Amino acid sequence: MSGFRPLTRADLPVLLNLLLAANRADGNATSETLADLDHEFEDPWSDPAHDAIVLPSPDGALHGFGRVFVNPSPNPDPDSAAFLAYSVDPIARETGLEEALLDWLEARGRERLSGSLTRRLRIARADHLTGEIDRLQRRGYRPIRYYFRMRRDVAPPLPEAMLPNGITLRTFTPEWSSALWSAHAAAFADHWGYVIETPAEFEEHVLGAAGFRSDLTLLACAGPDVVAYSINRVPAEENARTGSPEGVIGLLGTQRPWRGRGLARALIQESLRRFAAAGLQQAALTVDAENTTGALGLYERLGFVVYKRVQALDLVLSDL
Repeated sequence: MSGFRPLTRADLPVLLNLLLAANRADGNATSETLADLDHEFEDPWSDPAHDAIVLPSPDGALHGFGRVFVNPSPNPDPDSAAFLAYSVDPIARETGLEEALLDWLEARGRERLSGSLTRRLRIARADHLTGEIDRLQRRGYRPIRYYFRMRRDVAPPLPEAMLPNGITLRTFTPEWSSALWSAHAAAFADHWGYVIETPAEFEEHVLGAAGFRSDLTLLACAGPDVVAYSINRVPAEENARTGSPEGVIGLLGTQRPWRGRGLARALIQESLRRFAAAGLQQAALTVDAENTTGALGLYERLGFVVYKRVQALDLVLSDL
């Protein structure tokens, strides 16, 4: 299909319209904001001039969008993947556009992976999008991992959880950035698919993300060290669209030597208390269904329930 051109920053307002329309059609209340798109436009994993395309429509809107993300590290994990993202306006679906986007994304992904040990292309799709999943499976993609999105009301409060002796609960402030990055890298080192961010990437994409709330982000500290944390955010524009004031426990981690001591429970409890004090009504989080730390069971015991399952589907490349 001809007509594709590179994504430009000037496209971002109409790209947002495309993503919102696609998400409404797909029953997905979660969407980027214009601030998110602007913040993510320049990305060290993806050059928009070469790794992102759009298909304009005659009226100035966009019918389709696709982008490839590849870890720029010279020594990436051999089991990591090139990530593909695409979206099609509902009025342009089933016209061959989905296949054309996937053709371009897969070809570009192969180019980006040339000479690399990485041999996978990865796409995420919610379970209920059976037509999309069937399309991907016909192209050779297979489910590799599942993630649960979970939610609970912030009230009633949880029973009080006690912190171990020597642990202080702190609110995040900028001078803790380096210690928080170190704790996150250590806590997630044994998580499937995790790619360690550099301090600069962590600062930009986690602490600099739209909706990040330092006043709701919590650190469990042993002296100068962060041993566990809950990085929390409030998606204000998304909340306004859905009419559901929600806080998100975005990243929750405990360093291995400190696991099993109730730190995650205490951080969730305090997060819910602060969400309620901020006027929020719900708390949401995402968990790997095969998380080896017992996180899923903990969240269920704390009253979180699954409302969506997302698949990570991989296409294993054998001809690089």
